[in-house]
Amino acid sequence: MRRSLAADLGWRALSLFEMCGVMAIYFWGIWRVGPALSQDGATLGPWVGGLFLATAVYAAVISPLVVHRDSGPPRGLGSWRRFFLRTDNLGRALAVYGSFTSAALALIVAAALATGRFSPLTFDWDALGRRFFLYIFSALGQQLFIFGFFYPRLTCLLYGGRTFNGDHLDADACRRPFAQARFCQGLTDRELLCAGWLGLVAALFHYPNTTLMLGVFFAAALWSLVYRNVPNIWVSAFSHAAIGASLNLILGVNTRIGPSFGSNYRGFFRTVFPFLEQVINGKF
Repeated sequence: MRRSLAADLGWRALSLFEMCGVMAIYFWGIWRVGPALSQDGATLGPWVGGLFLATAVYAAVISPLVVHRDSGPPRGLGSWRRFFLRTDNLGRALAVYGSFTSAALALIVAAALATGRFSPLTFDWDALGRRFFLYIFSALGQQLFIFGFFYPRLTCLLYGGRTFNGDHLDADACRRPFAQARFCQGLTDRELLCAGWLGLVAALFHYPNTTLMLGVFFAAALWSLVYRNVPNIWVSAFSHAAIGASLNLILGVNTRIGPSFGSNYRGFFRTVFPFLEQVINGKF
């Protein structure tokens, strides 16, 4: 019993440590490395670049597959032969994500029309298409980190256990947030707590943009309740990109974060990927 309790506490502590470590590297990159690259003319050296790459590989591959031995389907991933697209729930995912994406886009357009920020005849639809295309890659990365890394680790932090596909103390409880075939009957306090904490984590990544943080908090919390039943990383990323690009260009929501918020800072993405400058055209 003592050994089981110690193992449970150990896996909980490891999940917490992993999340804190990844977040620390992220904030260091956004607040220190990004401005140094843009404002001071510094270069992304091999040690710093290697640290970012190692962090991404650890969160996306080593932690879920080697350390915790998570399976792909609960995280929304399919076979590598299909470019990790999960096809067994593709139809349902398209229906579910398509429904709330359509509803969100309708609300965005309605709000933009009501405030005079959008005119279908004069709007730059080409810019929206470019933004959506570029946003897909950013959205996919965010989805992989939020739902492929943080959500599983948050769930096991709250429920205990090592993984989602076995070798944990409370298999049913740990797996329940990822019910694949149907919606669970009701939500437990810990499931709601997990959704709330995930919303908080996602919101912190958008600091200090308080308006965006508030919206992201509720969106990520609600999104997690959908994702636990229909996990599909690609469909979720396309939905994220459509909503994010529309919020920025149609409704005019400021999506800048970190030191770029409220300043002329060029932005971390355009600094790290300067070859996208002409395509992004100073707007991302």
